[in-house]
Amino acid sequence: MADAAVFLRLAGSRVRAQFSYRLSFLLQIVGAFLLSFLDFVAILVIFLHLPRLAHWTLPEVAFLYGSSYVAFKAGDVIGGNLDKLPLLIRMGTFDQVLTRPLGTLGQTLTVDIDIRHVGGIVQGLVVLLYSISRLHIAWDPVRAVMFVAMIASALVIYGAIWVSANAVSFWVMDAREVANSVTYGGNFLSQYPMSIYSIWMRRLFAYVIPIAFVSYYPALYILGKTDATHSPFVLRFLSPLVAVASVIVARFIWRMAVRRYRSTGS
Repeated sequence: MADAAVFLRLAGSRVRAQFSYRLSFLLQIVGAFLLSFLDFVAILVIFLHLPRLAHWTLPEVAFLYGSSYVAFKAGDVIGGNLDKLPLLIRMGTFDQVLTRPLGTLGQTLTVDIDIRHVGGIVQGLVVLLYSISRLHIAWDPVRAVMFVAMIASALVIYGAIWVSANAVSFWVMDAREVANSVTYGGNFLSQYPMSIYSIWMRRLFAYVIPIAFVSYYPALYILGKTDATHSPFVLRFLSPLVAVASVIVARFIWRMAVRRYRSTGS
């Protein structure tokens, strides 16, 4: 509990520092909001030429996009700081993290807090609300709980993927691009139905890197859609369990990676 309080204070100080330059802060939020719309524009371009994408309509794909993007950008506020991990390792400044009586992961996450990603969160919410307004979802208590669990589980899954992917930096020199291909690339893939991908990709993003559990499987139940991949029906309800398992795996990988660290030798 003490460590959590310290990390919250560190995160709060980073946020307050950005608020001190209010015009710059506001422009960054607006810029992130507008720039993130380019991702959704790519989807709109596809539907200018296709009435459906693998039996998914534009509002249904927008539901996948919005739900996954909100969770991803929320995780990007803190988890994106792990992009700096290769530099900390290469420069030997990760030694400072090890000498402090606090958790190494929490310290790395709070090196900076990038609040401009709030613009991306808002953009994702706009697309998500648009999709819900166009879809005739048969809302009931189970679907409402599933919807909340889907967003929360997606945030946790993305966070775990961020930690696991960036931990590769302890073994591979400047592994930032490798990590980004999994994190940002995974978010891009989650914005489309899994049925458009080849069978080996579907298995990879369901059973190895759990991107399919971010939005696709729970969305099948919420939207009442048939799964063209013919996966087990129970997978639609497993996102919370997958999120817990992802955290356990990420925790193990991070601890193993930190033990691997040998400084720069200088």
